[in-house]
Amino acid sequence: MATETLREQIVRLNKAYSAGERTFLVDTLHENIDWRCYISSEALPIPNRVIGKWHVIEAWRKIDTELELVRNDILFLVAEEDRVAIIYDRALRQRKTNRVLRLKVGAFHRYQDNKLIESQEFGDGLELLEQTLGRSINAPSAYAPDPVPPGR
Repeated sequence: MATETLREQIVRLNKAYSAGERTFLVDTLHENIDWRCYISSEALPIPNRVIGKWHVIEAWRKIDTELELVRNDILFLVAEEDRVAIIYDRALRQRKTNRVLRLKVGAFHRYQDNKLIESQEFGDGLELLEQTLGRSINAPSAYAPDPVPPGR
């Protein structure tokens, strides 16, 4: 898969996902995809690891019942051969509480036969947990969140 083609596909995937479109995404999944989300299940009660295309689709359905995607901006994207690294600035609305959570997500993807076969996402855990709880956690200053840029 050519790097530029892969980059273009990632941008299209992000636009589709952000718009709530899942049909395009389903077509890009490998049958044996290994999808992992290293975000605290205490903060976000969503599946953390699923294997197989249809299990990923079910996980997405569960995520969509818990959370509404407000924003999923790509801050950084690098594609090389069959691998992609992405940093997202993501905002999610908890459907139960209507609270909006903002987090940075690092995603690492690997493709095989032009299909996504491996996806690993990492979220900024402490800040997300504080937002979920609606209060500060007494943690060392090294864990202090970055200031929110104007307009975010």
